[in-house]
Amino acid sequence: MILTIGLVFELLFVAAAAAADSFPITSPRQTDRSVMLAWEPDQEVRTVRNSCQWNSSTPTDPPHEAAIVPGEGRGGSAAARIRGNASEGNARGCVIQNLEAAHAAGRYEYQLFYRSIEQQAGKARLVIDCYLGPTRTHHGLVSRDLPAAEDWSPVSGAFELPEGVQLLRCLVYQVGKGTSWFDDVRIASESSPANLLGDPGFDGIESWRVLYRKKGEADWQPVDAVVLERFHHVIFLEPATEYEFLVRRVAPEGTVRAESQVLAASTKAAERRVWNGFQIPPDQRMATQPAVYPCIESVAGKLYYSECRGGTIWLSQLDESLRPVWTKPWVEPFLVDGKPCYQGQTQSAVLDGTLYLSWKRAYRGDAPYARQCIASYDTRTGKIAGPFVIEPKDAAESTWNGGIAAVDGQLWVSYCRWRELPEGYRTTVTVRTLDPGLAKLGPPHELNPQPTETPYTPFLSVFDGELVVAFTDSAAKTDRQPLWLVRFDGTRFHDLVTVSSGGFNQYAKGVQVGDRLALVWKYGEPYPARIFGSYMFHDVGLALVDPKTGAVEKTSLVDDVKYNSSPDITRHNDCLVYVYNKFEHLYGGRNDPGKLYGCFIGRLRPATE
Repeated sequence: MILTIGLVFELLFVAAAAAADSFPITSPRQTDRSVMLAWEPDQEVRTVRNSCQWNSSTPTDPPHEAAIVPGEGRGGSAAARIRGNASEGNARGCVIQNLEAAHAAGRYEYQLFYRSIEQQAGKARLVIDCYLGPTRTHHGLVSRDLPAAEDWSPVSGAFELPEGVQLLRCLVYQVGKGTSWFDDVRIASESSPANLLGDPGFDGIESWRVLYRKKGEADWQPVDAVVLERFHHVIFLEPATEYEFLVRRVAPEGTVRAESQVLAASTKAAERRVWNGFQIPPDQRMATQPAVYPCIESVAGKLYYSECRGGTIWLSQLDESLRPVWTKPWVEPFLVDGKPCYQGQTQSAVLDGTLYLSWKRAYRGDAPYARQCIASYDTRTGKIAGPFVIEPKDAAESTWNGGIAAVDGQLWVSYCRWRELPEGYRTTVTVRTLDPGLAKLGPPHELNPQPTETPYTPFLSVFDGELVVAFTDSAAKTDRQPLWLVRFDGTRFHDLVTVSSGGFNQYAKGVQVGDRLALVWKYGEPYPARIFGSYMFHDVGLALVDPKTGAVEKTSLVDDVKYNSSPDITRHNDCLVYVYNKFEHLYGGRNDPGKLYGCFIGRLRPATE
């Protein structure tokens, strides 16, 4: 084949451009089943997110729908569209962007374009607010109702940002019945023209794709995640195996703009992990369909496992290899408007050979439409009873996000008493007895004083014949959502302990081991929100807590930089068995959906010399 001089020069130019766009990647950390990749200029893994994204929120779901839609923006680009089908009860939906960073005080300007139609007791609204200091005190900046406008119309203004801002938010709403569109949103300091908002036109942003293969193989395997951070942890690899990795920088429309150099990295050989007298072997994926909110109990030498999937709560008996012997429905779906409503955030307990399950049923959205429910399963006869629904004393309140435990032959339940106030909402940790036949509740015992006005998920454990209530703060932001526990002796609460003061902590459950409580929970302290992105990554924490002295020793049980959540733990024969669920965030979606890998199960064995 004869090439013309022009074609030769063109090929050389393309090759040079590709080489110029190539960038290095490194692997700062490897385990026996994973490889961490990084491609920051300074090769630091823990870095600020590459870009912010918009997320939709419909707190009064389902009357409102919020989405990013192509072709409906100014000039045919994308736009945020919020459609409301009701006005009662302050029905609303919004699209929101969180700017997780410290922002300098001073004067800031804003601008956006919007249009709205069919406003029947409805309106478009712009809200800009912030949270101040380490306690994240809310501070309003802009709340502006926008007049109806069938054509794209500009709105602009300014506000003064105070000192100490840790989180700045921009929210565009449809309140009530009607439809609004928003596009080209801008917030900038008066001293700088740079727009603080990422993706201001809702048209998408650059992202990264990660590919890998075993060394010697020809085909690359893509990782599902559309990565916005400049790092990624590739998991589910084989021990002591050499892999090759490639990262591509991809434009919003999907074209590859740059490709990294190929990196070779090996996983480590499987190692024996020991912590505080426990041997921690690798966990395994549950052999059930992907599900969430797993619970585990040991009854008469047999393991029973429950999980939530498709509005149904399922129950399995496991063999000693931790695989299901049988699986069957325990709690049937509860239909609202013909569709299964949310049933989750479970906790289980055992009393006299009967399994009990506590869970949250959310009829519409979440609080104030939530109720705590209880069901039972007799492991000797297979008889199912319930659900028993814990109704609030006041119809305007709700019983929200609680647990269950048995102490000295008595069944106890917990929940947060939720009530709405003009300035927001308040919750109160509440515990009370429940008869084993699921017919009658005892009087409520409320925690007072509380370390927060908005406690959340008060799950129950047992230590030295007393209840231990572990809870967190529902109103706290992701950099500081502390985990506390407090004991309850049947009449009074006493001895509050802080287990984890930083990060995003939830869903703590425990079992007594000698003179300490082994506690597992959704653990955010290793992954600060400002570095890793809010609601992105969570470990499973493992702590040994002395509730009497407040001494706490803790470690990361999983530590794979994924969304791990909802763990549970029980004593079974000579070991502890734990479960949890895992997501991989798929950042290409506007609402940051996740790929559900399902639930995982593992053992903590006594370490031997």
